[in-house]
Amino acid sequence: MSALSEREENVGRYYEDVIFDAEVRRLEEFFPVEYAITARHLRRLRDATTVIEVGVGGGLYSVMLARQGHQLCLVDVSANLLDAAVERLRACGLEKQIISVEQISAADLCCFQDGAFGAALMLGPFYHLLMLDERRRAVSQA
Repeated sequence: MSALSEREENVGRYYEDVIFDAEVRRLEEFFPVEYAITARHLRRLRDATTVIEVGVGGGLYSVMLARQGHQLCLVDVSANLLDAAVERLRACGLEKQIISVEQISAADLCCFQDGAFGAALMLGPFYHLLMLDERRRAVSQA
């Protein structure tokens, strides 16, 4: 597993120091329509599988996926957001659905074996992947 770049560390600190509380509550309180639309699409994952959720944020989608029976690999550049997602799952009695928690970049998922996941969810990282090659690498690796 490779280290985060300075920019990725700065993004992680931004979420931890500046907008952590807002990010944990963001979908439920500020963007319920975004959550509803995305949730509708995620419910199409019928058969339980292993899902890598890259840019897990506060873990709201994680709870929904875990309730559907999916095993989860949680990925984010923010250690505090990873902790918040794990705590949210734990509070719902779903911590057994977590198979891995990784503080790594969406553009560097090479620590995972090809084909290890049945599905990948990657939404938030695209705000922070500024270069086209980073975005392409993230999508390719996912």
